[in-house]
Amino acid sequence: MYRFVFLVICMSNYMEASLVGSKVPLTPEDIKADEFQDIILRSEIECNLGLSSANWYELNGQITGTKQVIAGLKYEFRLPLQETDCNKQTVLENAEQNGCSYKESGTTVNCYVVFVQEADTGETTIDVTFRED
Repeated sequence: MYRFVFLVICMSNYMEASLVGSKVPLTPEDIKADEFQDIILRSEIECNLGLSSANWYELNGQITGTKQVIAGLKYEFRLPLQETDCNKQTVLENAEQNGCSYKESGTTVNCYVVFVQEADTGETTIDVTFRED
């Protein structure tokens, strides 16, 4: 009996330790969540600001990545972006990207995002890097 209780306590401590700090894949539910949709929009803007193109790039493809519980929350994910016919400056000034169409011969860029939200302050940071396909 005591061995069983000890085993249960050890297993629960192990499971708790493995969840905090462990990276887990983003699920479709994570990606569809309103909070994550906001992160995607903010990240798309940061990615476009980091690109030298005069055109706006929009999400075109599947988002893949991980989430991690730290002293807050950390997401690392890939945003596949495709060049559109919209002018980047116009989209940024109007905060509106409706009506943009993908350019037929436009380039595709993978924007790799690291999003961190601090638990105690709620402060967020977004870092982006790129790779063209």
